[in-house]
Amino acid sequence: MRLRAGSWTEKGPLRQTNADRVAVAKWPDAVVCVVASGSDGWGGSFAPASERAVEALLANLDKPAREGAGGGVEGALRTAFARANEAVLGQPQQDQDGRPGSTATVLFWPRGADRVHVGHVGDTRAYHLSSRGLTTLTVLHNVARELVRMGNVSEEDARVHAFRHVLYRYLGCAEANEAGPCDLLTVRVASGDRILLCSDGLHDFVADDEVSRSLREVDLQRCSAERLCRLALDNGSRDNVSAVVIDFDAD
Repeated sequence: MRLRAGSWTEKGPLRQTNADRVAVAKWPDAVVCVVASGSDGWGGSFAPASERAVEALLANLDKPAREGAGGGVEGALRTAFARANEAVLGQPQQDQDGRPGSTATVLFWPRGADRVHVGHVGDTRAYHLSSRGLTTLTVLHNVARELVRMGNVSEEDARVHAFRHVLYRYLGCAEANEAGPCDLLTVRVASGDRILLCSDGLHDFVADDEVSRSLREVDLQRCSAERLCRLALDNGSRDNVSAVVIDFDAD
């Protein structure tokens, strides 16, 4: 199996800075892709919390760090998210808008494997397009989604709920480790599959059928991360938009 990945991030029209970060790290034994998001208030005028989060995640997922963490890839991902949470918690409050915070979705692929590992916290998102169609891999950790889970709000109402952007799990949250530092899942992949990691500035404005249609483009360039981000902006997003598109092919 071979992996190709393309990334893009762009400042939203109503944002003073781009507090999103994307990364694709290619090591001899693995590839790691990350989308992390924050808000201008969380980022302040210094490096945003998402930058510290990405740095901590990558520093704790290379081969020496994984071997030191123990517990295989899942153990390393838990450790990496816990360290990222600590890194953001350790960042001083930079302005009156509140303490720093970030959300992140990580894909870890052991080279040649027919499966990927996904770690996630917050409101970034991962989609998987396979022969079975489009699957949303991650759960949004916002209050509106929790109300849906509890049966108090419908799926339709959650999309416009006043608390849809209020997070109860994120990096920089002092209570994060009570529920675990992240959600983890393992996903089988086959040649022709594509995975999209993206920020809420994209998935809030690109419907699932549009995501599926874009990812089904035969030409990888036509379903590029940049193209999806532009689509979100054309659809009215005013937030920062970020994406990584990951393509799997047979060797």
